[in-house]
Amino acid sequence: MKSSMPVTLPSLKMLVIDIHYVEVSSINVLLCGCPNIEILDLSFSASLDKFCIPSSLKRLKIVIENDDGAYLEINAPDLEYLNVTQITFGEVFSIYNLHNVVEARVDVFPQVFGSIIPLHNLLGALSGTKHLVLSPSTIKWLLGEPRDLLFQEFRYLLHLELILPWFNSNSLLSLLQKCPMLRVLVIQNNEVRSPILGWPPQPSVPNCLVSHLTFIRFNGFQGDEVSFLDYLLRNGLVLETVIVAGISLDLKMKYHILKLLSDVPRASGKCQLKFD
Repeated sequence: MKSSMPVTLPSLKMLVIDIHYVEVSSINVLLCGCPNIEILDLSFSASLDKFCIPSSLKRLKIVIENDDGAYLEINAPDLEYLNVTQITFGEVFSIYNLHNVVEARVDVFPQVFGSIIPLHNLLGALSGTKHLVLSPSTIKWLLGEPRDLLFQEFRYLLHLELILPWFNSNSLLSLLQKCPMLRVLVIQNNEVRSPILGWPPQPSVPNCLVSHLTFIRFNGFQGDEVSFLDYLLRNGLVLETVIVAGISLDLKMKYHILKLLSDVPRASGKCQLKFD
C-alpha cells in the first residue's frame, strides 16, 4: 500500500485497518483526509517513519510490528481511551494533550540499549487517567533498574491492573506511592522472583493504602507473595475486599498459606479476605 491520490472522507467517524505491511506515509495521507474521525483501530507492520495521530480522536487502539522502533506524534485533546500494543518505542516526537484520557492500556517495548525516557514521557502524559493497565513488557522496562520513578504521580488513578513479568514487593510499593487516590488494584503474577535485586524498601506506607484502596485481587499466587499481602492487610486502613486467586501450590502448602493469611491482623475492620 503506497500513498497515491489524496482521500477525503469528512463524514467518517470510525476506521479499522488490519494489514500486514504499509508505508507510514500512506496511513498519514489517509488520516489527513478524515478530519472528523473519532475511533481508530490500527494494526500493521511498517517502515520506520513518523506516524501522526489525528487530533479529533476519542478512542485509539494501535498495534505496530516494528522492531526498529515506532515514531509517534500524539496531540489528541479529546482522546478518552488509549491502547498501545506490541509497540517498540524508538523516539516520541511529541506526546501531549492527553489530559482527557480516562482509560489507558500500555504494552510497549524498549529498543535494544534504548532510553527509558520515551516511556516516562508517555506515562507522564497519562498522569490524569483513571484506569491504567500495564503489560509485562512495560513493567519490565519501567522497573528494570533500582531507581526513582521519574514520571509524575497518577493523581486521579482509581483502577490499576498490573500483569507482572516477575514479583517484587518493593517495586510494587514504589509504584503504589505514585497512585495516592487508587481504589482498585488487580495483580496478575506470572513468575515468583525478580531476576534483579529490586528497588529499596519504601520508608512510608503508600497514601492510597491508608485512605482510598478498598479492593485488591491477586491472581497467580505462588507463595512468596505472603509478606506483601501481610503488609497490605496490616496497613490497609480502608480495605474492604482482598481476593487471592489461582494459588499454584500443593494442598499442604496451600492450606499453610491460607492459614497464615487468615491469621494476619487487619487494619480495616471491614476487610474480607477471600480465596478463589
